[in-house]
Amino acid sequence: MVVYNIFIYQTGSGILLWKRSFEQNIKDEKLELFSSFFSAIKSFVKELVSEKSDQTLKNIEMGNYIINNTQIKKLGADIVIIADQTDEIELLKIIPKIIGVLKNHAEIIKTWDGTVHRLKVLDYEILELLRKESDLLDTAEISEEEERNIFEEQKVKYLKEYNFLHNRFDKVKAFPHKLAILNQMQRIAELVNDTKKIERIEECRKRMNSEMDLLMKKVSIYLAEAKECISDNFKKIPVSKSLFDLAYREAYINLYSFANKIRLLGNQQLAEKYIKVAKLLIDKPPEIKEDFKSILEDIMDLPDDPHKYIIN
Repeated sequence: MVVYNIFIYQTGSGILLWKRSFEQNIKDEKLELFSSFFSAIKSFVKELVSEKSDQTLKNIEMGNYIINNTQIKKLGADIVIIADQTDEIELLKIIPKIIGVLKNHAEIIKTWDGTVHRLKVLDYEILELLRKESDLLDTAEISEEEERNIFEEQKVKYLKEYNFLHNRFDKVKAFPHKLAILNQMQRIAELVNDTKKIERIEECRKRMNSEMDLLMKKVSIYLAEAKECISDNFKKIPVSKSLFDLAYREAYINLYSFANKIRLLGNQQLAEKYIKVAKLLIDKPPEIKEDFKSILEDIMDLPDDPHKYIIN
């Protein structure tokens, strides 16, 4: 059983994020043939992961080889593996584990800016997976001392990633995103056995959980206040006036505040929508008069449960 190449591409752009070749697995007499074969499929693979492609093929057979393409939508990445055709079942077993590795490093993948060395941290974990949990690599056994030395080198890469994540944590505003970064930081701290980092992360997590609880309460309160103002207007509308003619200052203030708070829950799209809707309540441009009741009803239909607005 043999794997020849593993590539990680950026979905849509087709930019290569990470690659590993195992040319030592190719017999000398096949090396020239395989090089020609790979050149022929390289552009095809790039097209496969680009947004212009409408192909959804997962396994592509080419002669004695198989190309497995697995998309990870949340990371905006595609894993492409070239292996012997006989390895399809083994590939299906190992790919979810490779996806797990990538998710553990989600932040550096999703925010990748072309810095090549940043993704070198993936080397160790992916190779360890292939070496210890599959029959896809034909590699010689390494001693415990060699394994310790390899991990010491990996610790340096982990700490660089940790520092990157720490900087990202300070810049990111949305609580679910901050918590996801914190989880990645904690994993690294545990891997390198840094008890001080672990303690600081736990303290930070407690503060964030407390802040998150307060945020959720504010989301509920602001939405309830906005709805109450609208509901009161529905009840007290005089015969001589329409809903459009009544005052919505309190609804505007609370809906605007609600929208800004759900932005901190990661719900950017909905936040932008209701900031615009809130402004309509105070500006009331004449062209929305016929649809004004529907706009109010849309606000009244918003879920009361603040958990519904969390986007991870």
